Amino acid sequence: GQRAEGGGSLEVDALTRNSLIRHYLRAGRPEGAFRVFSEARRRGQTPPANLKVLAALAEGCSAASEGAETEEEGRRWMGRALELYA
Repeated sequence: GQRAEGGGSLEVDALTRNSLIRHYLRAGRPEGAFRVFSEARRRGQTPPANLKVLAALAEGCSAASEGAETEEEGRRWMGRALELYA
């Protein structure tokens, strides 16, 4: 991978992205998993090719919504879950 100019984020291939997403979810950090997904989408890269990874990410967003401390945070996480399939 390469470092993005000025952005400080690392560009990775699809397999590495899937691994990062799974790692964040197993660690109970859906925000990290969703960030990996969002940054890839922003760059025009493909979403996770593995449907199990996509489903796990959706489940992570749903769990974060259920565990949200505020209604607004819960809505944001449910919106993220829906965004995965857009």
